Amino acid sequence: MKREWGLLKEDDYRLWDLKNEFSFEEAACLWFGVDPSEYPYYYGVPGETQRKIELMFDILKKAAEKGEIKGYKRFTYYDLSNAPVDASNILHRLGLRAYAESVVQKPLFIFPEERGQLSYQLQENYFCPPGTNWEDISFTLVNNAMVEIKTSKMKGRYTYHKIGMEDKRKGDSPKIIWELLKLFITSHGFITYENTYDPKLPETAKQLNKHLRTLFGISQSIYASHYKKEKGYRVRFKTYLSSNYNQSE
Repeated sequence: MKREWGLLKEDDYRLWDLKNEFSFEEAACLWFGVDPSEYPYYYGVPGETQRKIELMFDILKKAAEKGEIKGYKRFTYYDLSNAPVDASNILHRLGLRAYAESVVQKPLFIFPEERGQLSYQLQENYFCPPGTNWEDISFTLVNNAMVEIKTSKMKGRYTYHKIGMEDKRKGDSPKIIWELLKLFITSHGFITYENTYDPKLPETAKQLNKHLRTLFGISQSIYASHYKKEKGYRVRFKTYLSSNYNQSE
């Protein structure tokens, strides 16, 4: 059975682990967990993902040409008349890893230690360009199982399963951090002990912070200030309720 539109599985990643040099096309596809064999036709690959890959291709190309990716090599091939006929661009694994760290990204093909923390599907969905802040992102609660997420580069609706907030120990139930995210949205981005039922609010707030920072690749905390100062938690991202949101659904 063919995997879902070319997304890499763990065995695929281990195969790519044996490779230390990548073309721009390979690196851009792998950045989002997409098999490079899908390039450039992208059979079945969602249009949003295609645009992200093309954008990353341009970002990597410009960064390499400016010397921001160490180990970058360009080879030009000539015919018998000494006319250039083809060119090859090589990006080294260590150079790519250093560059990814500099822009606060952790693509799984060069960060194998991250593969056990979040599925590659999450990495694929939420690409934020370097320099993105939480203030640039909005969450709209559509219903009790779905949010609409909007950044400067994408907009989409996702259930708690898709953003890694499903508690698989309890079947189809969401994790407590999903409930906290919903509460932030319904409370206009600010909660205190007075409007939450969670007796372990500081710990749950810490877990939500870690999850969203990893999910979006943003190092900045999701909270605007220390909870002791505001006597609660205020998130940096924008929060909205859908016009047809029904809390009872």
